[in-house]
This record gives sequence, structure tokens and C-alpha cells, in this order.
Amino acid sequence: MHGKPVTFRMLDIGGDKPLPFLRLKKEANPYLGWRGARFLLGNQEIFQTQIRALARLSKDWNLKILYPMIVDVNQMKELLVASKDAIAGTAHDLSRIQFGAMFEVPSAFLQASEILDLIDFGSIGSNDLIQYLFAIDRTNELVSQDYDPEHPVLWSLIRSLSKTARDLKKQLSICGEIAGREGMPSRFLDAGIKTVSVSPRLIPRVRNEMARYAGVLA
Repeated sequence: MHGKPVTFRMLDIGGDKPLPFLRLKKEANPYLGWRGARFLLGNQEIFQTQIRALARLSKDWNLKILYPMIVDVNQMKELLVASKDAIAGTAHDLSRIQFGAMFEVPSAFLQASEILDLIDFGSIGSNDLIQYLFAIDRTNELVSQDYDPEHPVLWSLIRSLSKTARDLKKQLSICGEIAGREGMPSRFLDAGIKTVSVSPRLIPRVRNEMARYAGVLA
């Protein structure tokens, strides 16, 4: 990446992202089960292997490490302590590592300031956030009409988190399909969020929309 910022999301499985070769116990509702941060904390061998590998990169490069599916500030603390303990015996440069949290569980938004106080940056996981916020299975066609990325409640949460991040001078980005929808990049800019994640084929259109927005403001 030649000096460009790179963010590594820690292993995020469960729900719509299964890994069959791990032979995990089948869950009745995997979307509400052992996934994201819970899985990482419950699988220390996998967690430590990944975090140590990333830490070794920091000897030569700046990097960001992003933890998925954060539930609350206590879980965030536990992950940070476990990470620093794991890399204690590994050659690394902690000053070149930034730690971040995925905000995709509504409870994390309620403790946003406490969580952001502990970390360097945040990212909103819009796909799962919509699912958990409105109690809707985004893979179920029977309720697909209720999967609404324009719902005012969702945008109230996004704007609130964005303000908290700005007040604390922490970076905040958007991850998920919502950022690639026409008209959405402008709404994120209105909310004070300048970094979005989209699939490669959508980059030109999203860039053009953001450039037009900047031109209007100018």
C-alpha cells in the first residue's frame, strides 16, 4: 500500500460469515451468538496468533487494528488488555498501532464516549447495525421491506456517534452496503463522516458524488 493507511479487521465470523472448517457447534441463532468480539475472546489461540502477526508488522509499518461486534466498554477493555498481553513477548512498536472498534450493536452506541476514550478510531458497521436496531433478519425476504437504511432512528444514532467522535477528536468511518447507495455519501458528509467503505466498482461514483457535494459547499 506504499504508506497508505491499512486497517485490519480482526477475524469476524458468525451469522452470514461462517467458517465451516473450524467445526464450531451449530447455533439456533448465530446472529445473536458466538461471533465477533465474543468469538475472539473465546478462542485465545486464534486471537493471539492474529494479533501477534499484526504486531510484528508494526516494526516497519503503521497499521490499524479493528475489533468487530463490540458490545460495551467492558468488552473493549478486555480485548485491549488481551491484545497487549499477547504481544508483550513479540517484537513490535506500539506507537505505530492504532486500535479501533466496530459500532454495529446498539448497546455500543450508548457507551460511545467511554469506548472511544479507550481507542483511536471507530467504524460504523451499517449492515449489522440496521439488523440489530430494527430486529430484522437482513437475509429474510419476508421482512426485507423493513430493512430501511433511511429510517430516521438510524440516522439519529449515526449523527450522535459522529458528534461524539468529533468532540473526542477520534476518526470515524462507515462500513457496509449503505455507503454505496446513491445519495448516501452526501448524507454521511452532512453527518460529519468523511470516510466510507464501498466495493471497488462503486468507488468512481461515490467519489464523484462527494466531489459534487464539496463543490456545492464551496
